[in-house]
Amino acid sequence: MPVLIAWIVALVVSGLVLGIVGFQVVGQLARTGRAVSAFRRDIEPRV
Repeated sequence: MPVLIAWIVALVVSGLVLGIVGFQVVGQLARTGRAVSAFRRDIEPRV
């Protein structure tokens, strides 16, 4: 039985870690996308 509990704990912890990392990656991508679109808007009128 302790093995089952250990597996459940490991799954929960890994799920939390993956969720946090995934959330940060998505946020970073969104920030990068906004920066790129702002950069393009800045450049396009001059071209």
